[in-house]
Amino acid sequence: LEQYELFARSVAQEMDRAAFAMPSIRVWQREGRLPAAHAALDGQTMQAWLTSQGIDDAQLIWYLEYCCRDDFGAGLARVSAWAGIHYFASRHGFSAPRRQDERTAEDAGDAVLTWPQGNGWLSQQLVAGLGSTDLQTDCSVLSIAEGADGVE
Repeated sequence: LEQYELFARSVAQEMDRAAFAMPSIRVWQREGRLPAAHAALDGQTMQAWLTSQGIDDAQLIWYLEYCCRDDFGAGLARVSAWAGIHYFASRHGFSAPRRQDERTAEDAGDAVLTWPQGNGWLSQQLVAGLGSTDLQTDCSVLSIAEGADGVE
């Protein structure tokens, strides 16, 4: 539990250093660069950042690995610290589990529905009907427009 609490404090500190929200290229273009606090995190892996924070609990690392694979399709060794922290910071932080004697009825109200494959199964189903020429990966969608010949 100490490691979970340490991780929660570390995420909160990063949230204090820089605002985390759904990223938009327009914000970065308007500023002319990636904010310095974000750039520092983006320059290292989530695994390196966790090590620098002293976080090494096997169960917590397993959970964080799952979170990164679920949202980003890659593990702690490949996902940037910015992306890994963003996963929690854009969701109002990370709450460490409470000790058995500290739990309240409110603790049971925030259940999350998930499945073992994470978003992998859903992504595979979405791609299944596409031809390989219609699939573009390694990019972010900033807008969707319906045109005369289809959707762009």
